[in-house]
Amino acid sequence: MEETGTYPGIKETIQKFFSMLKKARLPYLWLIGYIGISMILANTGIQVTEYTAEMFAGNVSFTGIILPFLLYSLLSLCISSISGIASGLCTARIDRNLRRSLWDSMVHLPFRFYQDNRPKEMISRVTTDITAVSQLVMQIFLEFITTFYTCALILGKIYSYDLKLMLTLLVILPLQIIIAWIAGQLRFGFGNEVNQKQAELTQGIAERTGQSLLINILTSYTGY
Repeated sequence: MEETGTYPGIKETIQKFFSMLKKARLPYLWLIGYIGISMILANTGIQVTEYTAEMFAGNVSFTGIILPFLLYSLLSLCISSISGIASGLCTARIDRNLRRSLWDSMVHLPFRFYQDNRPKEMISRVTTDITAVSQLVMQIFLEFITTFYTCALILGKIYSYDLKLMLTLLVILPLQIIIAWIAGQLRFGFGNEVNQKQAELTQGIAERTGQSLLINILTSYTGY
């Protein structure tokens, strides 16, 4: 779409974003189920680590260590597969609902909107940008919840071993957050630029394809 030179503030952008998500009718039950599966996976992973540490310490009891390790590893693998399937289903449902909501909004836009903006560029906006929204929901919002739970679980387990070690990890945690924030800013900047260029490319290809079809039709009628 054409650049107007003015951009909404952060507060207005956030309000519009959550308003869009509300209209999109997100699959909340599926999302809650995915969070629950991720939490079970985190607990299972902790148990696998426990038995791994015992084996490294020289405890090779078959019934007490090796067999539970194999069972928890198999359970972790199964839950991980289920988590991947649930994540894919949630992403697909979010994309579907957002596209339906966006399409309903587009068909009710006034004609002036299509005069002031490039309508063919919206093809990419409906496809690429919608995928970016579902990735934001799954990889940022839900990931924050599951990561916070996992971190609390790990810190609690480390606290049961050594208080100083847990305090050391807490000191390093802010540095990890800063690094993740910087990486997120860079990723957003590059991703936004890529989406803009991709939308412009879609616009250009659509225009040239339409012109080519028109030329072919005129040629067939004129005989040249």
